[in-house]
Amino acid sequence: MVFVAMQQFARPVIRQYFNADSCIASTRVGINVLRHFGIGAKPLALSVLVINAEGSRLMRDEGVEAFQRAIRASQPEDEGGPWSIGVGAQRSPLDIALDAWQGHLIVEIPQFRTFMDLSIDQANRPLKNIDLTPHYFTLEPGDPWLEGTEPVMEMFAADGTTLVLDRRAPDPEGFRKSTNWTGNNGLSAALAECTDEIIAEVEKFFIEAGRVYGQP
Repeated sequence: MVFVAMQQFARPVIRQYFNADSCIASTRVGINVLRHFGIGAKPLALSVLVINAEGSRLMRDEGVEAFQRAIRASQPEDEGGPWSIGVGAQRSPLDIALDAWQGHLIVEIPQFRTFMDLSIDQANRPLKNIDLTPHYFTLEPGDPWLEGTEPVMEMFAADGTTLVLDRRAPDPEGFRKSTNWTGNNGLSAALAECTDEIIAEVEKFFIEAGRVYGQP
């Protein structure tokens, strides 16, 4: 139940304190909330390639080359058409200038073989029909992506959007220098207040649902 509540309530609160590209802060807050409810969690660095439903169909029906040709012929401001976007896959010129970390950060909950992405909505592109919301997923024991023996995994959203998760982050610990993780430069209060607000929302959810605190 904690996972369900966080999937529903965490992101609107986080967005009151941090911008859309806030995977580090979102993961930090998510871990803090889970620990409050007695659930151990840790950060996991990766990258995500998001392919919209039209692009996924084209790739499936006509192959990768047809998809790549369609992407080259399209522009970000065009409406519709096959499209993809990488999250944490590469750094923009601004990222390089600011020495920003390259990667995407999510929450790993080892006890339940569960992963939670509280900031995937940063990949949303309405013109390209990409509309993702925070989510969590659970893997079976021995899953090769879970065990790390297979670094890439495909997931499929209900609308046909494809998410390709790649654990091969070029700097898997670099996020720890970010102020969104450390709380330096005055951000510790924002992280704490954000955490407390989400905890209150989750507890309210439990009360309304008649559940016992701490039930995942």
